[in-house]
Amino acid sequence: MTARALVESPFQFVSALEALRGTEEAVVHARPDARGMEQFLRQLPEGWLPPGVTVSTRPPSYAPQARTTRLLVGDLCSGRIQRTVSQSYLLSLLPELTILDDGLATLSVVEQLVSGTGPLSRPRQRLSPVRSRLSAFFAARLRGLARKGRVDWFTALRPGPELRASAAARSVRIREHRFEHARSVGSGEAPESEAVVIGSAMAADGLIRPAAYLDWVRGAAGRGTGLSARSATYYPHRRESPDFLARVAQLEGVRVAEPGLPLELRLSSLPPGVHVLSLPSTAVVSLATMNPEAVFAVTPVEPAWWTDAAPAEFRASTARNGKALREWTRQTC
Repeated sequence: MTARALVESPFQFVSALEALRGTEEAVVHARPDARGMEQFLRQLPEGWLPPGVTVSTRPPSYAPQARTTRLLVGDLCSGRIQRTVSQSYLLSLLPELTILDDGLATLSVVEQLVSGTGPLSRPRQRLSPVRSRLSAFFAARLRGLARKGRVDWFTALRPGPELRASAAARSVRIREHRFEHARSVGSGEAPESEAVVIGSAMAADGLIRPAAYLDWVRGAAGRGTGLSARSATYYPHRRESPDFLARVAQLEGVRVAEPGLPLELRLSSLPPGVHVLSLPSTAVVSLATMNPEAVFAVTPVEPAWWTDAAPAEFRASTARNGKALREWTRQTC
């Protein structure tokens, strides 16, 4: 009997390993054509997998899932994952299902799962009629499993009281973690500067204006942090292009780190007093959890930064998340 995780990003992969720590036998099915996954698997440090956990770049066949003790899902809104789980459901009884974190969007998606009755979608996702029907079927199956007490959410996020109450009403259990496995491995690196700037995909995705974003990075390198010198290491987001990163590298006092492993692995043990600056990002939660002696600053996205490509719902959710992250880091630090 084997636990299986379906993951489509490096962060989902890290979350899966945290959830599988202590599992006797498990397979992480990593989608090889997902952005950044191939490079991530090549760079994964030897010995980082917990005992009993193996990795496959092939999706699970339907028959073995009947012998699966637990199914871990990294993105509830992925069409590929929805098809795999739905087709498996038609052939056999689904095992217990664990929801893994997939960034701050997970908060919105879990809220839809436990409070609504229709399909699931990300804040910026627009479903076609076919995808909407698939998502609705998938969501109905999950809600049915939850009523039987067979769905949990394994998370490093900080769900608020309302979401916790809604999850409890739907019988979705919440299991929290603090990246215990990543912290125990000790694979962190020390930044070569007084400050760390966490790169965001919002400019790369066309949601905020590149010029405004570069101005923020320039300011984050020293202005308003109390640092004695303008010195910062910029850790890119995996969706940022080499051309754009070259522009970031031209900013005074900014050194661009080489793209690599997720920040939860690279920055798991920051020196005390290091400043970490970010726009609203899931990485703030994980890094603050791992580095309670670092200083965090989360900058809200100014209204003038947004482009027409940013939907109002996404702007509102980003503002809510940013406020929650600022309050949480103040309490943590």
